[in-house]
Amino acid sequence: MSRVRPAHLALRGIFAMGLLLALGACKSDQQILTQRDTDLALLHQMEKAKGTPGYAQFCDRPLTCTSSVADACPRIYDHIGAACLARADAMSATAPAAQMRKVTGSAEAAFRKGLAGGSADVRRVAATGLGEALELRRAFSPNVEIDGINAALNANADTLQTLPGDAAQHAGYYRAGVLLNQALRVAAISSAQCPQLAAALAALPTTPGADATFSDRLAQRRAQITQARTTRSCS
Repeated sequence: MSRVRPAHLALRGIFAMGLLLALGACKSDQQILTQRDTDLALLHQMEKAKGTPGYAQFCDRPLTCTSSVADACPRIYDHIGAACLARADAMSATAPAAQMRKVTGSAEAAFRKGLAGGSADVRRVAATGLGEALELRRAFSPNVEIDGINAALNANADTLQTLPGDAAQHAGYYRAGVLLNQALRVAAISSAQCPQLAAALAALPTTPGADATFSDRLAQRRAQITQARTTRSCS
């Protein structure tokens, strides 16, 4: 179990907030605002008896959304997932590992609900967020759980591969992360890990990400893989 590097966490925080904006990808700013206001109004209507709601409160208790409005509930679940992910980022430097696993688990659960329905664009946001939540939980999990998390990341990458936009790039990013993680978990550093690291490098997309933050994260992952290859004298 290891803490994520601070530089990576900073990028994760930007990414988490960007998930909310990604829900309105290919729409004007005004359309994004209107969509978000509609989601908040629906959420408030469902929870008005319990006080003014905010997405982050549903990191601590589940929400069952019902609406006849197309995409409304999947979008709300994606918003909740992004809010839980942002909370996890904010507390990652000091929170106990068990608490981090709980919050990232809430993010995962919300994104899975968002992934279960809705348009392809909404599902793309959910799958991208799910990958991020899984990677963050992996950083705070005991070794006995890592293989299961990596399997979930690969399954989610398969889903991303079928979705529009930059989803395929994210799929490659998460697949490369799994391969890198598997190589780094081997106790003895040796050239035996070189084929796996070569596969990790090959899995990364070769074109820049659709936004600057994702491009930075691609570059960082490429640098991590390259460093691991150098340490093991891979050709």
